[in-house]
Amino acid sequence: RYFDHLRHRLEQGMDNMVFSPLDMVFERALKVMPASYKLWHAYLEWKREQFRQAISLSAEVEFKLEELISLYERALVCLPRMPRLWLDYLSVLGCTHRLTACRLLFNRALAALP
Repeated sequence: RYFDHLRHRLEQGMDNMVFSPLDMVFERALKVMPASYKLWHAYLEWKREQFRQAISLSAEVEFKLEELISLYERALVCLPRMPRLWLDYLSVLGCTHRLTACRLLFNRALAALP
């Protein structure tokens, strides 16, 4: 409920901070439950949406991409055996045409997954 409220405020343009209140809520929740797949998935989906908006506006694309990549890396530290996280991360890197990084990530995924 609170996530929806903050998301609505951000969509209406009421909060234009780099680190939004919704980001702060996610970060606080992840400190308490770092192994929660649902929490990581919701946070990553939120960041992917911000990245898509940055692409459509042609603003801060590189910054948003680096932020998204670092978030995926953090998620994989906590949940290295979640295939969906690896696939989503590979799709993000594939869309950016970072082929070497994508190939290296594929190798890491194959080594980490059972």
